[in-house]
Amino acid sequence: DIPIHLSTQANTTNQLTANFWFKQGIERIVLARELSLKDIKIISSSCHPESSLFCHSEAAAKESRHQPHPANFQLPTTSYHLESFVHGAMCMAYSGRCQISNYMIGRDPNRGACIQPCRFKYKMYAVEEEMRKDEFFPIYEDDQGTYIFNSKDLCMIRHIPELIEAGVQSFKIEGRLKSIYYVAMVTRAYRQAIDLFFDDPKKYEAKKEDLFEELQKTANRDFTTGFYFSTPNQDTNNYDRSKSIAHWGFIGLVKNYDKSKKQAIIEVKNQLNTNQEVEIITPTEIIKYDLKKIHHNDQIVEVVHANYIIAIDIDQELPINSFLRIKIK
Repeated sequence: DIPIHLSTQANTTNQLTANFWFKQGIERIVLARELSLKDIKIISSSCHPESSLFCHSEAAAKESRHQPHPANFQLPTTSYHLESFVHGAMCMAYSGRCQISNYMIGRDPNRGACIQPCRFKYKMYAVEEEMRKDEFFPIYEDDQGTYIFNSKDLCMIRHIPELIEAGVQSFKIEGRLKSIYYVAMVTRAYRQAIDLFFDDPKKYEAKKEDLFEELQKTANRDFTTGFYFSTPNQDTNNYDRSKSIAHWGFIGLVKNYDKSKKQAIIEVKNQLNTNQEVEIITPTEIIKYDLKKIHHNDQIVEVVHANYIIAIDIDQELPINSFLRIKIK
């Protein structure tokens, strides 16, 4: 009775493979990252009863029939679930089948323990392909090495309608080695995008650039749309740096709200000073807050550090687990 989902590492790239797995009882397939939207639509279309490739998953069909949709929008009729990556770090290996981490230190990427060695700095002195003797692949590097395996991060927040029209029913976010702040902010953005689209596509179109700007405030290596619209080219990789860069930093988590004192109780995650530009992120809004005073152990202080429990004065009651972030100069 346990639903079975198929990993992207199974390398499902066409409708024949998809239908094979569904006939084995798979309820959801995480598609290969190498697929375009056109490829996904072909796989999705094979779900229709009139298709000779059709196979039926009753649980998925039941859920699909109850999906909300905007007026006049034709949601693909599918009888099983297709899931696809929409955001996050891109593996440099085909369908994520990389074994460099395993080879280096025994941490298995297939079990979620990848150390992401594709982000490391490498010194390379010659690259020659077996069938092209004496033809050397040029490697450009700076004083710190080169980042030839270092893909930009995937981001499809601007293309929610295209994903849904192609038949993607579940959006997958790559969140390994990421903070709770990163996962929360990215999930929040895509949840809002999906809800806006199904409520009214015009609302989504009006808001999508704001949502994209929110994602830019999370740590990233610049963004790409991967394989969805075309084959990746020289602009898909980030050759300048391997580390994710963020202009805003996670600074605290709301643990409680004291209505009598009108104070939010905050668990501090990084150094926090007074007179900093702070934003408070709740599930529904972003509040700009001018931090003038920090309460700690019944004293007013100017600086606090990770793991401190503090209070800040704010009239608005904040939901528990709301995030605080500061702009990094």
